[in-house]
Amino acid sequence: MFFPLSYKGSTPEGRDAKKRGTPDKRGVSDDKICVTSASGNLGKLYATAVKRGRVTYADLNKIMKKRLEYCRVLVTDKDSAYRKFARTAGLKHVQIKGDERVKGIYSIQRINAAHSRIRKFCGVASKYLNNYLSWEAIIVERRSSMSCIIRNLIRCRLDESWHDVAAKPAFPVVG
Repeated sequence: MFFPLSYKGSTPEGRDAKKRGTPDKRGVSDDKICVTSASGNLGKLYATAVKRGRVTYADLNKIMKKRLEYCRVLVTDKDSAYRKFARTAGLKHVQIKGDERVKGIYSIQRINAAHSRIRKFCGVASKYLNNYLSWEAIIVERRSSMSCIIRNLIRCRLDESWHDVAAKPAFPVVG
């Protein structure tokens, strides 16, 4: 899944500000942030912003190897990086074409549903994207509403202040 690169609120040196109304580039490019996500049968959701552009085998191996430790079957789309990752991780691999949703007993609908929920974060600054992805994972895993989670968050003490979040660096311009 790809999100447009957004420096909302700050523009790095050497890069022109994006004008309102100009369309984003179509397809996969370095102007998009790749979000890798995984979903299990028990309702767990994991999603993280990986890098700019297309994800590679090395990226998948670094990020997903520990997450898929107890996984036996990997159901993906037709990207070639998944084939190599599944082969080296010793997973059974089922690839589903873009126009299909189901292949035998395997379905890609759970992750498609997660992607549709995550897509509601349109216009979020790229440096905050992982925070939004974590927020969505909490909502999915707890099978709860946002208002219920906000009430629980208000009751607990948070270690990270808004100053820490605001001071996060932006995604690099050259990646």
